[in-house]
Amino acid sequence: MLFQRLALHPPDRNEFSGLGFKTLVRANEAQSAYQELMRSECISQPSNMRLPRHSDISTKRMAEILSSCPRGVCLRPNDRKRFMIKKRSLTPLAPDSPAPTIGTLPDDFIHYSKPRIMTVREHARLQSFPDWFDFKGPYTTGGTKRKEACPKYTQVGNAVPPLLAEAIGEVIVDLIAVSRTNNFKDFSERGNVFCKSASKFGEFPYVDPAVSF
Repeated sequence: MLFQRLALHPPDRNEFSGLGFKTLVRANEAQSAYQELMRSECISQPSNMRLPRHSDISTKRMAEILSSCPRGVCLRPNDRKRFMIKKRSLTPLAPDSPAPTIGTLPDDFIHYSKPRIMTVREHARLQSFPDWFDFKGPYTTGGTKRKEACPKYTQVGNAVPPLLAEAIGEVIVDLIAVSRTNNFKDFSERGNVFCKSASKFGEFPYVDPAVSF
């Protein structure tokens, strides 16, 4: 998914302070069809837009990673050694490339244009959760508290993306309808058309959600 098409707001977004944290402010106008879809039925500012509070050292290191490391791929061993990072999964995101699979850890990714991790809402946007959906619970947990609460980042990362769930549901509905008429040939032909078009893109077609949705 293209980050510039999915972003909550332009790179020069505004921010305001509240409860000791800076919070993102969604732009007034959608910048793509996908953004417009995600904003549907959510006229107010969405929740879970809180920015993390990084130390100056962490911010400087993430800025150096963004400026000197390949985008869209995990840090390579030599870069991890250069920055003295033991974490094996850390990806500086690319603004114009498909997004990697969203996980449950907020520090797996560095924002494509800012030296910070992404907000819960940005993770949710990539997972295709609409802006009206509100995640409850703590932002993060550690130690024994993991048994008592499921943090928001974990909720997003473990979820089936809503648009994927919808697509799977539509296929199931089609299969049920086909099974009632025994017209499997028609269903098979539609599948073959999809597979032929997919072969042009490799193993699976890449679809820009800004165009598709």
